[in-house]
Amino acid sequence: MSEKSISKYAEKELEKSNRWVAIEGEVKKLMKTNKIFRNKPMFLMYLVQESTWDGKSDRHNTWSNWYCNKELIVTSIGERKMVEDTGVPRSTIKRWLMELENDKLIRREYEWGELIVVVGKIHEGKNLYFYEAL
Repeated sequence: MSEKSISKYAEKELEKSNRWVAIEGEVKKLMKTNKIFRNKPMFLMYLVQESTWDGKSDRHNTWSNWYCNKELIVTSIGERKMVEDTGVPRSTIKRWLMELENDKLIRREYEWGELIVVVGKIHEGKNLYFYEAL
């Protein structure tokens, strides 16, 4: 499937569910198995796909606290798990996080000393990812 057709398919699915469910997991698989997909844009897509979902229960309450109360779209995956999921060295993960934050595509916050990556916010009742606002 070409990048353009993947994008169109994902866009249709996003309209239906307001989430990237249709291709969930594929970014991790692509990044882990093929070096050509280990890049900053794919890493951003991975962060977006791994963001909280309706009813998610985790130690950071990413759904109820961050999404519903603070109106922020976040992922609470630690760097170790990011390395495991993507096959990318930790030093590269750190560099990409810094570069994505400098480009205003994410925001890093910390809760109890653990990384929370903000990838978007709720705007007028809809998910608005930072990459859409540029």
